[in-house]
Amino acid sequence: MTFSGRLLITALTASTQLGIAQMPPSQITITPSQTTITEPGVYQLSGLFAHADRVALVKVTSGNTEAYDVAIYKAQVVTGFKGLSAGETIYFGPYIGTELGSKYVLFLRDVAKPLEPKAKTDGEYGTVKYSEVFDEGYSSMRTSYECVFEGASKGQ
Repeated sequence: MTFSGRLLITALTASTQLGIAQMPPSQITITPSQTTITEPGVYQLSGLFAHADRVALVKVTSGNTEAYDVAIYKAQVVTGFKGLSAGETIYFGPYIGTELGSKYVLFLRDVAKPLEPKAKTDGEYGTVKYSEVFDEGYSSMRTSYECVFEGASKGQ
């Protein structure tokens, strides 16, 4: 039996429908006087792309939550899709929980004013051009890796 393997990169938050990013399940808020059910949102990837200043597949190389007023991450652009080129270094945030060493597809909006550190501390990047993940963090999609083998699988 012979087979060939290939590596696919897929966004964890992408649905089975091409071009749609699905958000987490609905949230339900219950208070004594009312119940509210809200959907975080369903976004067309084309809409995220249109509203973004920069779009890229990046690898996160470091992060800082102490030296700035927001969480800031440093990343190397792997593939630029809009406004960025491979090999560039970018700084983005503000959502905590981005994994160092992981790859993300980011839809970013540039912040007009450079981000300055609060005070001189270890690990700061200095004053940097900063881009924000928008739509409550849903314009950041972590990638995963799957090994897909062609041919019949055992037991079929």
